[in-house]
Amino acid sequence: MAYENKYEHKPNEGSLFHNDKRDQADDPSKAPSWKGDGVIDLAKLGLGTGRAEVWLSIWVNKGKKGKWLKLSISQKEPREVEVSEPEASFEDDIPF
Repeated sequence: MAYENKYEHKPNEGSLFHNDKRDQADDPSKAPSWKGDGVIDLAKLGLGTGRAEVWLSIWVNKGKKGKWLKLSISQKEPREVEVSEPEASFEDDIPF
């Protein structure tokens, strides 16, 4: 059974969660500090019609002037699921 996200975001809102797996990444500096998802209502923003489901990522960085945030928004695309084909059945003409 596949996991289904039952929570629906209100238009132009989203949720972010602390990335507990950041330290386990190959390069932790490239992994986001926070990640989550949201929904953008394109009509309310004057960008067209419909809604776009998006992934949200935030990095907390430190610089000379203190901490600052970097935000990334990317469109959710349907995940492709591999479907294995059933094994071919062998029907021999040889009677037993």
